[in-house]
Amino acid sequence: MDKILVLMSWALLFLCGAAEQQHFLLSNTCSWDEARNHCQVCYKDLVTLTSGNIQTIVQNLTSDYWIGLRKMFTNDSTKSWSRWANGDLLTFQNWYPGWPKAKPYEFVTNSSCCKCECSSICEEDFGDNSSTTCLVLNDIGGDDGYIEDPCVAVYSFGAWFETSCSNQLPYICYDDYFNANIKLTELTSSGVALSWLPGPGNISHYRVEVEGDINPKVNNTGLTYDLVNLTAGTPYTVKVFPVKCERDLNPGIVTFYTKPEMVRNLSVVAVTEKSIILFWSPPIGNLDSYCIHERSVRDHPYRRCKVTTNTIEVDGLLSGGLYTLDVIAVVNGSEQGDPVNITTYIKPSKVKNLKVSNETVNSLLLQWEPPEGNATGYRVIASNGSHPSVNFPQQLDWMNNSLMVSELTPGSKLNLSVAALANDTLEGDSALLEGFTRPAAISGLDLTTTNSSLTANWRLEEGNYDCFAVELVGANKSSNSHPINTSQTFNNLNPATKYTVTVYTVFKELFSEPEVTSNFTQPVRPSQAEITSSNKSHITLKWTPPDNVGNVTYLVSYHSNFWNNSEHPFSTNENNITIGSLHAGTKYVFEVRTVVEHLQSNPTNISGSTQADKRELTLSMLCSSTENKRCDANSTMTDALKELKNYFENLLGDNVFWELQWKKL
Repeated sequence: MDKILVLMSWALLFLCGAAEQQHFLLSNTCSWDEARNHCQVCYKDLVTLTSGNIQTIVQNLTSDYWIGLRKMFTNDSTKSWSRWANGDLLTFQNWYPGWPKAKPYEFVTNSSCCKCECSSICEEDFGDNSSTTCLVLNDIGGDDGYIEDPCVAVYSFGAWFETSCSNQLPYICYDDYFNANIKLTELTSSGVALSWLPGPGNISHYRVEVEGDINPKVNNTGLTYDLVNLTAGTPYTVKVFPVKCERDLNPGIVTFYTKPEMVRNLSVVAVTEKSIILFWSPPIGNLDSYCIHERSVRDHPYRRCKVTTNTIEVDGLLSGGLYTLDVIAVVNGSEQGDPVNITTYIKPSKVKNLKVSNETVNSLLLQWEPPEGNATGYRVIASNGSHPSVNFPQQLDWMNNSLMVSELTPGSKLNLSVAALANDTLEGDSALLEGFTRPAAISGLDLTTTNSSLTANWRLEEGNYDCFAVELVGANKSSNSHPINTSQTFNNLNPATKYTVTVYTVFKELFSEPEVTSNFTQPVRPSQAEITSSNKSHITLKWTPPDNVGNVTYLVSYHSNFWNNSEHPFSTNENNITIGSLHAGTKYVFEVRTVVEHLQSNPTNISGSTQADKRELTLSMLCSSTENKRCDANSTMTDALKELKNYFENLLGDNVFWELQWKKL
């Protein structure tokens, strides 16, 4: 049996990634080897054409150009047409019809050979295994354009063709896109250190260009450069161009701001109980704004930026505290200079609840509570019309914040003041009080009300008393009482009505100055609220007003759990209201309150739904199971529908209208 071995050439096709490339058309003509040598020295290599770049490249071709492909790069004929000049596999071909040319051969039978060479096809006689026949491929020659080791050029319209490697043609080089990746270190207000990555290939030097208020251009053979004598707080753009064969590669570009200088002459202008007022002179150079930071371990220290003036009131501080504040110049929104700090105490606040107790005809006890914030001490001064002011630093009871004042004349007036100290020198505002040997006026009159009663509470800051005279006036009603305690309750009052209470301190036959305040009794909520009508977008409700009320207002609010919204309450003087712009088919909960002045009653609640605007939504369910006839069982359908119904009940409940109907197809 004759056997024929057919040799076939093939190419392995695959996809691969590559770095971003740039392509360069060189118009000077030379051989393929000379073109490749120039590309390798001044670029990366002769171009590798792919399906992704050929369309772009050929748009600019005006003649034939060498490309980075030839039949063989080594003497191994089995690797012909396998790779590009840069080593990439030949995965894309765009030959002009008729190219590449195949070498012509003919078969000649030679039965005398003892073995087959690589240019022969051997046939063995399997009958007696005694002879070998070789089919020899002889070169028959001929002039059909075949070239033994051709190079490849591209026509101006993009097709490839073979030609002699010694022909003189323009050529196409490529180079990988290079990013110098400039890094900044040691950035100050007047300079910065630059460094960058080395460029590819034979880089002769790097040209450093600066854009800003200075514009130096420097050639540098190294990979670092120090910029000096810059202006503080100023933007600069630096470009580093690798130079290769007198050609600029893509520059590395970086933009930065120099640090602003430090502010000058930082000082404290004033302090208050909650703030510090700072002033400073602007730094030399440029800046956009300032940041002021408090150095503190408290939970919410003062932080403020984007300050455009050179003075600020730092507020929200704790009275009597010691604070260190940094003022920092800022440029470009976030580039900060070095901080300048100042430390100071702020003014302590007033002491609280200064009062007189244990009064006698010749003495009284002065007491107070510490101020909010911090205090390192107190200064207490007592004086009257016939005696000069007396400071009592040694007689203070620091533990209980009190001072006993004695040797007073009955019926005299005593001026008392207590001031908190910070750092034992910075004095806060004084809390002042007048003491008398006659009855003092009550203070802190507070009226607590229900819908039918009023309780008056007050306190006596100083002096002695026998009882109090209390007067109640309002709604054509008046009442008088003489309690001995600092509280009085009045019952059987009308709801939502204003009452005025006047209280005097009584000592013997002397009355103090009156203390007067007013308040309203609490309103009563409406009753019998009901929905009277509704449609798809409106609901009308009404209610019964409470008894014995004067001029009141009703506040109606509503919300929907489904839409998760609560609208601004509606106010009305009537006992009914229509609410519009509602969602169809939605349950709403309404609350109706009686309102007088700033007081509101408890709500009367009622819920109702708008009429549904029914829409039909069809859902199809397809059953698939590995269990035989599982999907045909009625229980499967029932369970699925039950689960679907439970899902909608959990999701929608009765908050919106919905219906679930089904049928089996």
